Amino acid sequence: MDLDKKESEKKKIFARQLHAETTQGLKTKMSVFRKLPKEFESPTTTVIYGDKVTIWMWLKTLAIILIENKDLANSYRKHFELMWKQAK
Repeated sequence: MDLDKKESEKKKIFARQLHAETTQGLKTKMSVFRKLPKEFESPTTTVIYGDKVTIWMWLKTLAIILIENKDLANSYRKHFELMWKQAK
């Protein structure tokens, strides 16, 4: 179990995760998963919380972009909700 998972469970952070059929999300006691077709597999992870959006790029060297903007976070949330409804 890694530190992020321990912290998530300790703080009781609920997460809904979308991922491609060929990948796995971070499994915690507070996580719910839905899968997208394998065509959606990507080396990036997007996390939306509060007024923040983080984009994690899992390349040779991990790169993370943090954007703090209420309108952008809400836009990403709407996109997530659309994908969540379409996922299995």
